[in-house]
Amino acid sequence: MLPLGRNGYGEQLQPGRVADCYLGILLDQPLAEIAPEPGRVLVVAPAALLHGEVPQPHGQVLYDLLTGHPDRASHNLVFLADLTVELRA
Repeated sequence: MLPLGRNGYGEQLQPGRVADCYLGILLDQPLAEIAPEPGRVLVVAPAALLHGEVPQPHGQVLYDLLTGHPDRASHNLVFLADLTVELRA
């Protein structure tokens, strides 16, 4: 798999730079205008994305995006929407 290149801002990812941030995945998130009830969040450690049960290379790409962004800090909770915005940049 080829490494991810620079994003639109010229930032280069460094996979594994922040290994203790977390991926948040929204579960059963209701539409706020229809049912204003809280949803649930599954919190995933980055290392879990490299597990053999996770389809690869998709898990590796998510790991690289999650742990390698230059603005990522220790203990950040990052959602898939955040990764999408960063990837589009």
